[in-house]
Amino acid sequence: MPDSKPLPDWWQRERQRRNNWVLIFLILLLGLIGYYYWVSAYGVIGAQPGVTFDTSNYLAFIHVDEKGNSSLYAVRADGTDLRRLTPEGDKSNKQDPSWTLDGKSLLYSSTNNKNQVMQVYLMGDGIAKQMTYGTGNKFSPTAVAGSQMVSFLSQGAVKTVLMNGEDVHQVMPPPHAGHDDGKEEGAPEAGELRGPYLWAQYSPNGELLAAIQSLSSEDNPHNLGIYSPGDQVLRVLLKGKSEIFDSGREMSAHWEPKGKRLLCSFAEYHIPKDMKPKELKDVEFLSGLKLWNFEGAKPDYKNIFVSVDYTLEPRNISWSPDGNLVAMEIWYHKKGGDKVLKGIAVLDISKDISFSIKTEKEALDFPTMLMADKTGSPQRPVFSQDGSRLLYEMVKPEGGRDIWVANLDGTSRKNLTATLKGDNAQAIWAPLKK
Repeated sequence: MPDSKPLPDWWQRERQRRNNWVLIFLILLLGLIGYYYWVSAYGVIGAQPGVTFDTSNYLAFIHVDEKGNSSLYAVRADGTDLRRLTPEGDKSNKQDPSWTLDGKSLLYSSTNNKNQVMQVYLMGDGIAKQMTYGTGNKFSPTAVAGSQMVSFLSQGAVKTVLMNGEDVHQVMPPPHAGHDDGKEEGAPEAGELRGPYLWAQYSPNGELLAAIQSLSSEDNPHNLGIYSPGDQVLRVLLKGKSEIFDSGREMSAHWEPKGKRLLCSFAEYHIPKDMKPKELKDVEFLSGLKLWNFEGAKPDYKNIFVSVDYTLEPRNISWSPDGNLVAMEIWYHKKGGDKVLKGIAVLDISKDISFSIKTEKEALDFPTMLMADKTGSPQRPVFSQDGSRLLYEMVKPEGGRDIWVANLDGTSRKNLTATLKGDNAQAIWAPLKK
């Protein structure tokens, strides 16, 4: 009879079966690990929502698709690892993203609630938490240094709320008639200028609050004083009192990243006749940059950039982390009122010099790092947290925006959202990790 192998006994068969299951489990585990790294490397959309990753060298932004649905996204500064942060099914309007100071969470405004009112949300690990309630849309949430507060704009006022969603407080304008919770502004004091606040930001130490207020004849039917309808004013809250420091149009401001100085840009400031010096007697209006210093007992300032009449206007300024550079949009103001974007300029303000534009030739020759041309219009510059790069929005000729980064000399330009159809805007750098 031919030899035949004896069959394995029952325990040998069981051990072989177990080994097969272990092998299958290891293969599946390796597949999941490989898929995770593939997602991280190539930015596959649809990953788990929330800030569940190390945000070092990332930026967040708002994406609006071709159907008008908005989402919160993040991407590395080199364009890799594009990921959606809000669930795909969340079709609510979203805007104004802002990182918390530790870079672990994001604040933003959204209508993702049953009343479809724009509320402030805090996103950490997983689903976002609603922080504000009630009527009135809320915008521009920003974490306040040295506290557990978040500032935001609502119904034309500047308000704060604790990170746990409690203790809403109106800061500017100061509440009257006992309405300290900000539900109702109350009547203004006699002679007080009224109007909605468009922007607000606390200083890096959380002690000072600057805000830009818009003025109109509807809000101030009796008297605007030296101002005109359409003007804006820069206010700073000092020792509990809101004081006006600058005025003009198309205003923007930025606190020094590590100090108590404030940069302010303004356009079309009309000097009152009784305050106009002789050397400016024929000048209709001024535009420029002013640097306010709040470090001493009394605020003082110096002019950084001044342009006369129909020449140049600075807008949307950004201050470098080391305090040496300022980036801004430069607009050419033609006679007749038309304004054309020249591009983004970067100025060195570390030296005790000022820039002056008095003639059309000086305006046309003014250097811009990123030029507006037929490929697009660069706007809203923001310095990276290490000061080595500049983030900006490129307005496309066919409509919509993309997020770009470039070196400070304009080289190594890269479109970070080239694969996302639609509109990509409001990008912000994550804080540097300590």
